[in-house]
Amino acid sequence: MACFMLSVSPAFGQQIVKIEKVRSGAVAVEDTAPASERPRFTRIKDTWAWDFHMGMGASWGDYNGDGLPDLFVSGYYRHPDLLYRNKGDGTFAKAETEAGVDAGRAAGFGCGWADYDNDGDQDLYVVNVNEEPDFLWQNDGEGHFRNVAAEAGMGQKGNHYGAAWADFDGDAHLDLFLVGGAQNALFQNRGNGTFLDIAAGAGIVESSVQGYGVAWGDYDGDKDLDIYVTRGGQDFLYRNNGNGTFKNVAADVGMAENVNGQGAAWGDYDNDGDLDLYVANYGDAQDFLYRNNGDGTFAQVAEKSGMRDSLRGRGVAWGDYDNDGDLDLVVANDASQPLTLYRNNGDGTFANVAKQEGLEGGWCIGAGWADYDNDGDLDLFIGTQVTHVDLFYRNEDTGANGWIKVNPLTRGAARGRAQVVECPHCGTKFNPATREIVKSDAGDGAPYRLAIGAWVEIDLDGGADFRKGPGRYVAALVGAGDGLGNSAIPVHLGVGKAKQVDVRVTYPTGRVVTAAKAPVHQTVTVKDQ
Repeated sequence: MACFMLSVSPAFGQQIVKIEKVRSGAVAVEDTAPASERPRFTRIKDTWAWDFHMGMGASWGDYNGDGLPDLFVSGYYRHPDLLYRNKGDGTFAKAETEAGVDAGRAAGFGCGWADYDNDGDQDLYVVNVNEEPDFLWQNDGEGHFRNVAAEAGMGQKGNHYGAAWADFDGDAHLDLFLVGGAQNALFQNRGNGTFLDIAAGAGIVESSVQGYGVAWGDYDGDKDLDIYVTRGGQDFLYRNNGNGTFKNVAADVGMAENVNGQGAAWGDYDNDGDLDLYVANYGDAQDFLYRNNGDGTFAQVAEKSGMRDSLRGRGVAWGDYDNDGDLDLVVANDASQPLTLYRNNGDGTFANVAKQEGLEGGWCIGAGWADYDNDGDLDLFIGTQVTHVDLFYRNEDTGANGWIKVNPLTRGAARGRAQVVECPHCGTKFNPATREIVKSDAGDGAPYRLAIGAWVEIDLDGGADFRKGPGRYVAALVGAGDGLGNSAIPVHLGVGKAKQVDVRVTYPTGRVVTAAKAPVHQTVTVKDQ
């Protein structure tokens, strides 16, 4: 039975006028400027985090199940991988050694959390370059990890750069796409703790051009997840055919530009109910903003939307940092170039407000949003290279706008068993991947996990009719990332001045669950059965 529940996490550290560092002995700094003139972000420089380090990928996830977002940062060029455990008091503890993910100094790049074995806790995949083997860190449920890449069939040495999880075949087991090198990989989860690379048979073509970023999203609304892959040439958009195969349709849908794509992220920036795409390009080429036309095609509208970056873009991440009910965007730029923070104006255009909001930059790679201090606004982590100091910014929002967090859960199939769903008309149970009728619910007894790839919608003006448009509707994709990492889950959505909202979650299986009249400033947990 579909259900939802409301819960409130304890908030702390909501300073507005005074910026305090919570570490013992820190000096409080008084900011006397009017709230409207102060930068929204304050860089945290405490010694408990963000020390001498070349961070590449950055991925937020709750690995120990305490309800707080923790952070994994992959280390490049013989710098260590780092795991920051959120202590719940506004500070972090470095936990890579105690957790067992300090496997020497490899050459980390993309990374991503996911419960691949459906046991109710977050596991972690880390891509290593320079012919170093990748890591698949399996969580034992008590906050400790074991590298099982080799036994899972993922112990290859290669030059992949990005990684992204999704259940592309609807069998309730999370699969993994790796991008980079001459051949991308699509690891299908076999449901028994192992994976099989089916890229060639699935239509994922070979390429002599290096790939960098990867983003899953259902751009055409047909209830299965498609793949966008950036490359040092024309990018690929792989449409999911629904039968375990894909077709590159980039040229057919208006994505035929030939540049040097890096990070890419899906998001509904114009609040019209479908996924748009931002692509960061490296070098002199302007970045792309692909607006979804709603008919399976896209229009490239970066210039007319005010997104005029032609810098060395790397990581990208959507997030509503000002809680006004539309998605903003951060772009991490490489070399000595500044960060870009595009504030959504709500009319289809953006303004770069990085400098006035207090964001610096330089040699930036990965980016990810999270409300780490649970005060109702999104904070920002940026991984850097060359400067050797990762950047962490706390959002000092005044609280003028409201927010809601949505935690969509699905009951994954137990190991070795397929997922089963029930026909809403006749009650027949069947496997959504094969369409075969089954006699028992294979999800029985399996714990819930985060529903990566689910589509979360918010009706801001009541009635649960989910009418599209700015000020009435906002939506987000669960687990959206760019291949280098991902922002935190639960999904954080700004709701402007709304006091209560309707929530609708569409799961990768196609099942839809609605929670009506949910109060704002809450975390809503939605279960699909």
